[in-house]
Amino acid sequence: MPEGARGAGRNLTVPPGKVLVALLAALLLAGCSSEPLNPEPPQRFDLSGTWLLQADLSDAPPNPKGYGAEPPVPTDGQSRSRRTSPRSRGGLAFVAHDFPVLVAQRMSIEQNRDSMGIEYDRGAYRDVSWGLRTRGLWEVDAGWDDAGQLVMRWKASDARALEVMSLSPDSEQLTVMLQIRTGEQNVEVRRVFTRL
Repeated sequence: MPEGARGAGRNLTVPPGKVLVALLAALLLAGCSSEPLNPEPPQRFDLSGTWLLQADLSDAPPNPKGYGAEPPVPTDGQSRSRRTSPRSRGGLAFVAHDFPVLVAQRMSIEQNRDSMGIEYDRGAYRDVSWGLRTRGLWEVDAGWDDAGQLVMRWKASDARALEVMSLSPDSEQLTVMLQIRTGEQNVEVRRVFTRL
């Protein structure tokens, strides 16, 4: 093997643990993208409470500025979400706005029989109702998969997102896997929280 080829091979080495995590995440997200979701929460799946980010177990949030221009400012009094699609809002520059879990250090969740409200530490708030709903530009299907994970499928005219929330067996750790695709760009992030 030529010397240059050996050196190049060493630079491309990825730790086996990272490869395994990436493969598991891809399989998890691929499996959740098509199966029908159950609108009834599994027994003991309750996210109510306050959750604190475990930075050492989580991916760093993406830098929205690296994915395109800032979203345009509405000029006629309409909200940005009513005027523009995700791609026209600067590619993935919209991710922190539409998916605040990406940058949250803390979240407070109130869950009831048919929905939950999530308050994020940076002032963002999101309501999630089980079943199929329209939320701004997005059509969102939320429910549980066969593995007992809360799955939210987000669909817009030019973007797709998949958000999967899974609880540890003792219900004290919450893992959020988020995959967002718009045009040629995509983000895949894992965020881990523990219950306070």
